[in-house]
Amino acid sequence: NPKSKPAQEGLSASWNALSSLYAGRRDYRQAVDASLKALPFRELEYAAAGTGDERAEGTLWDLLYNLALHYTSLGEYDRGIEAGRRTVEISTKWAAAHPANTTAVRMVASADINMGDLYARAARRDESIASSQGAWAALDKLPMERFDTSYWRVIWANAYGAVIGELTA
Repeated sequence: NPKSKPAQEGLSASWNALSSLYAGRRDYRQAVDASLKALPFRELEYAAAGTGDERAEGTLWDLLYNLALHYTSLGEYDRGIEAGRRTVEISTKWAAAHPANTTAVRMVASADINMGDLYARAARRDESIASSQGAWAALDKLPMERFDTSYWRVIWANAYGAVIGELTA
């Protein structure tokens, strides 16, 4: 049954995987087209799951993140920025519902870091700086010194490094 949830999830995953393969070949037009075919399924899954479903939020976030990169690789900056803004929206909602969740905070920071890069590619420096500052503020909500494993400290240090790299580029 093509309308069943497992069939739709499989189709969405297939389109998403195909998009990744096209991107690996630097065929960004085909990567965008495949991502756009997966997007309605991921949007439906996200809407049905509601805020707090890490899997639905994560799969939509990943798809939009990659779509934003594919668009900017084609020089379609406004479309890339639009897709990137959706990752910020999703991350911000999730983090508001789970303020002490490390993954939620990391997603906000990652979305802002990505937006900083997207704005920089579009020669929109002020917006790039503002996004980088947003990433820094998100990371500061959970200071890395509070993490009891080196794994999360390294993730946080790398994220701060990405922000610094964006601000000094």
